[in-house]
Amino acid sequence: MIYLKDTDVVLFQGDSITHGNRIESDFDMNHVIGHGYQDFLAQQLGLDNIERQPQIHNRGISGDTIQMIAARAKKDIFDLKPTILSILAGVNNGYFYLKGDEECCPEKFNLAYRKLLDDVVKAFPDIKLIICQPFRYFDESYIEKYNRTREDELKALEVTAQIAQYAEQIANDYGAVFVRFKDALDSYMDKAPLPHIVWDGIHPTYVGHGILAKCWLETVEKAFEEK
Repeated sequence: MIYLKDTDVVLFQGDSITHGNRIESDFDMNHVIGHGYQDFLAQQLGLDNIERQPQIHNRGISGDTIQMIAARAKKDIFDLKPTILSILAGVNNGYFYLKGDEECCPEKFNLAYRKLLDDVVKAFPDIKLIICQPFRYFDESYIEKYNRTREDELKALEVTAQIAQYAEQIANDYGAVFVRFKDALDSYMDKAPLPHIVWDGIHPTYVGHGILAKCWLETVEKAFEEK
């Protein structure tokens, strides 16, 4: 299990995959985490550490790039004073870059991510960083179902792979735990059709989210034990 102190603040940050249709509320505690891998994780971490009652927050926002996350970081990162920060970002950088936004290119993803982490580490020198591997998939059924072209889909795969390489290098450079989400999803692709795991090439199904949660828990638990 992952041991958390009563002073720990776990923060999940990212895009729609992490957002999980969460709601912002001080009243409705059923839906503040959203549904998805982060909910699996909040349940497990919360139960395993129930006596200490660490704080667990989700501030993922659908559609966000790493630059958008950085732009709202004061409210959605710094004001929360996290001791553990988990980020999944990158697929929207690829999406907007292929739509013509040069600010979202892989190279600027790299620079923006590093700038954000520089600021985070400066504010919280003892923070534990967790960087999750972004992913993108293609299935022939997506072409007709979602009105896409094969050419665009293959470009998206290529760009997202470049972004994922940057994410891994960033994790290495900042001493962060790197959670290999795509590798974990890949390991299940021979067991079921792709849309049963990632329904549109971007967003996991409940099965896919279960895979992500399992991967995160196993990776982070091992990394924390070694430190």
